[in-house]
Parts: sequence; structure tokens; C-alpha cells
Amino acid sequence: MHRRNVKGETKINKFFWNPEKKCYEDRDTENIVTHVCGIDFNSLYPSCYSSAPHNFIKMMGYKEGKFFMPGSVIGEIEDKEKIMKIIKCGKNTKYLYVVSVMGYIPKDKLNKAANFPPIIRSIEIETSAETIGEYTYNLMVQNNIVKKGQVKKEHKLTNLSSTMGRYIAFSNYYLHWLIDYFGFVIEDVGMMTTFTKHDRFLSFVETMRQERIKANIEKQTGRDASCKNAVNGSFGYDIMNEMNFVLLSVW
Repeated sequence: MHRRNVKGETKINKFFWNPEKKCYEDRDTENIVTHVCGIDFNSLYPSCYSSAPHNFIKMMGYKEGKFFMPGSVIGEIEDKEKIMKIIKCGKNTKYLYVVSVMGYIPKDKLNKAANFPPIIRSIEIETSAETIGEYTYNLMVQNNIVKKGQVKKEHKLTNLSSTMGRYIAFSNYYLHWLIDYFGFVIEDVGMMTTFTKHDRFLSFVETMRQERIKANIEKQTGRDASCKNAVNGSFGYDIMNEMNFVLLSVW
């Protein structure tokens, strides 16, 4: 990927899977950089508004046109056949679940996942030139992070196209998105935990949204911030504490 992007000059490039060489290739497209945008790492908003109905959600195959939130635990299932039967039943189950699975995105679908692999997990990797690439490894050596020839093991927040031969837990929404869009293949399943589902949180966030709109119109910046923080902190303010994430890196 480009290390330097110049507005109006640099071509936008993408990764493509080469089935003959069995590797990813970095290719320029005909599109030119016009703006460089940062990613807002706050995932609380889609979580808070997950029960808001939308036609797009209905187009994804969910009859109610909304995502539900988990309530109380119903139970745990260890029978692999029963777990696979529940997964294959589709999206409109009477309850939600989290299930640990082992699987991968097939090679004929890898181009869909090439530029942003959809399985995001913190895993332990070796910081060798073979794993992270010569460029990144040499930067680490130059900055005295590792010595030449040294290999360290570190935990990194990583985008993956498979579960790397281990069991990883997914919610039912996450898993069905992987199956529908990326053709995710389930090799094996572990345990499933089921939950009741509800949308009772929606009335709170809708009220806060209206209050925030009103505060913006009336130029009440304090009230605006208060409504925003109320929604952000509605899962518990400890979720907003980034202390446990300072050691994670995104490559």
C-alpha cells in the first residue's frame, strides 16, 4: 500500500487474491485520492441503535427489519448436530446466540475480504519479516524495537479471513453476515449460548436523539454533550475506558 498519499496525484490501490501464485497482490486502480479520512473507532452508536427498524435490515433477510439485543441467558448447548441445525435454520430464530466456530472464507470469495478482512480479533503473532513483511520488520529494527534476526511474539488486533485453526466466538448476526456475504465455511463448532431477545432499549436512545437535536437547534452545547454521553455510557461507563486497549496495535 502507498506510504504517502498526495491529493490529486496518488492512485488508490487495492489488494487482489492471485489464485495462481496463492498470494495477495497490491494493484493500483484508476481512482485518484481526493481526501484522506480517519476512522472513528467508536462502535457504541450502532450497538445503541441496533433495534431501530430499517429497510436495509429487512433486505438482509430479517423479517422484523431490526436487530435485537440480548436479554437473559436461556442456556448452553454442546451437541454439535443441534448447534449446526440452529445455525442452518437461518436468521429469524426466537432467540439470539453466541457460538464458537472454526472456519474460513473460501478462496473464490477472498477478493471480497482482501482490503478489510472481516474477522477482527486480537491474536498472538511472530514479529518476523516473513509474517509482517520486510518493510515493517526493518522499521522495527531501525527503531530498536527488535534486533536484527530477532523474533518476538506479540498480541495484535488483526483482520483475518479465517479463524486460524482455532475456535472463535461469534454472535448470530456476525456469523450470518460472514456466511451470506463472504461464503464463510464452518469446519467445526464448539459451544453455543442462547439468549432471549428484546428491543426495549430503543425508546431510550430515540428520546436522547430527539433531545440532542433540540439541544443543537437551541445551541445548548452542554445539553448536547450530556445526551451524547448518556447514550455512549448506557452500556456502563467502564466500556468507554480505553485503559485495557492501549497495548493493542492495528497494522
